Amino acid sequence: MVELRDILKSEELSTAVTEFESVLRRHARYRKPPDQPSFASIALGRTFHAEKAVPIISAAYPEYPGIREVLFLGVCGWVVSPSEDTARLALMTHGVLDHIIDAEKQVGLIDKFDLRADIAARYILVGPDFLNDVYDPLGAHAGFSHGTLRPILEDWLTGERRSVSTLVKACQIFHYAVDNLNDRSRYRRISVSTIVETLAGYRDDSFVERTFFYEKWSKNKVTVALLYAASTVRKGELTLLNSILSGEVTAKEFLATFDIWVGRARYFCDHVLTELNIQSLTKENIKPLKTVEAVPFGSAISDQHEVNFLRKKFSKIQ
Repeated sequence: MVELRDILKSEELSTAVTEFESVLRRHARYRKPPDQPSFASIALGRTFHAEKAVPIISAAYPEYPGIREVLFLGVCGWVVSPSEDTARLALMTHGVLDHIIDAEKQVGLIDKFDLRADIAARYILVGPDFLNDVYDPLGAHAGFSHGTLRPILEDWLTGERRSVSTLVKACQIFHYAVDNLNDRSRYRRISVSTIVETLAGYRDDSFVERTFFYEKWSKNKVTVALLYAASTVRKGELTLLNSILSGEVTAKEFLATFDIWVGRARYFCDHVLTELNIQSLTKENIKPLKTVEAVPFGSAISDQHEVNFLRKKFSKIQ
């Protein structure tokens, strides 16, 4: 029986590897820039460094295939739950598998195995940088067996929907008040407490109660701008935020909207959050958006009944 070490040291294998490396140099797509932070340093561990991920996703220059898509999904998960890694690891895992499956489909590997096609899929379409920088670290960190179960992710996100929806509604009210209720001789200045008071006046069972709102606000105050902006980005009837909360968000569907998403989030920081006069809140939300150009947009509140309700709630004369 031939020993494995003999195969690894054989001239035959060395020649094959040399030839293969030559093929890679000629045909492999874009490579990882030497000064780009590693995927693990950005997306794995206790802290997701969105300030490092956003410039890579938005970059005008080519990156190695797959990295933008996986980091985009990481941002999606981080926005919903910045202090927990459940959502972002699951979404990034699906991004990795989607990238590999897409490569296999391109070379016809779905129906039958072919060694040449397998090599082309893994090392030219998927690419050595993706395998070394993303696939191996993520697989070692999260594992691809339990992390790929969408029902687990969907069940976890179900518990987030009401509190997220309430937070988004609060941001809509913030936005509307800054745009339309800024006459200080007539209307009160906005604050977190006045928004909570206003939310209670809606008498809407789909909103969480005051205690749970403050709890969610505390957990998501570093991502509130991106969370709200995601609720305004649409592909057809579906918003980016709804897609995230369903656990079914894909880079193929929403990556093209990324610059609009982060641009609106930056606008919300500059135009609305600054009005709260909470410097730490504005600073933390701008942190991942420092390189982003603001994209102006208006509040979604337009129903006259709701407009009258808000004018009355914010009026100095009750």
